Amino acid sequence: MMKFETIKLDIDKDFAKITLNRPEKLNTINGVMIEELERAIKIIEDEEKVKVILITGSGKAFCAGADVSWLGNPNSDEVVKMVRKLQYTLLKLQFSDKISIASINGAALGGGCEIALACDIRIASKNAVFGQPEINFGIIPGAGGTQRLPRSIGNLAMELILTGRHISADEAYRIGLVSKVADENRLHDESMKLVDEILLKPRIALRCAKKAVLRGYGIGVLEGIEYELEMFSQVIKSEEAKYGLNVFVKEKRIPYKGGW
Repeated sequence: MMKFETIKLDIDKDFAKITLNRPEKLNTINGVMIEELERAIKIIEDEEKVKVILITGSGKAFCAGADVSWLGNPNSDEVVKMVRKLQYTLLKLQFSDKISIASINGAALGGGCEIALACDIRIASKNAVFGQPEINFGIIPGAGGTQRLPRSIGNLAMELILTGRHISADEAYRIGLVSKVADENRLHDESMKLVDEILLKPRIALRCAKKAVLRGYGIGVLEGIEYELEMFSQVIKSEEAKYGLNVFVKEKRIPYKGGW
């Protein structure tokens, strides 16, 4: 396994885990972390067996945003270059065939919120806090916050971006930013329960379902439905679908169903 300075990467067969690992700095983002995240995502993409990626933080935070000492570097062109690299890395994560889950164990602010937003599913601990506070420092989100947050929560995103205010895990759940809130001591177990549930699902169906949902974000309903049918036609011809439907007809059981 490759060594990293600011993150941890663990791959176990069909499951990969990225842990943001600057706990003494609340896992804030600097240039090294951006480089290492890019490298980790590439490694995972090259692992054909991996179906699910879990992203979390070490210590008390998920990621409290950018390291201000790095962000305030006089060489602003270098900062812009690295933020662009973070943008591309999060796009690779978002449009990956792998299913990504953010397990948010504390503050997810600024760039931390943007990392979580690039994931397909978000689960938070009760002590988690969310926000895009960049405007309070005289800047704006630069790694997708102005684009993904409105797509996740609608009009409220404008208020959060323009005021920079934080919201609690409960409010994040109420507005649909996260799908579940768990006790702090249960977050890992609840996250892994979801990981295990998704790992049961057939790979082709996961990939096509994710593609159909993502494609629908920026197009009209009619075009989206056509693309959905294109994905459906791929799935229905797969061996996974033939097996799943055949088992249900003959044995009256659902082969890819978990414990829900």
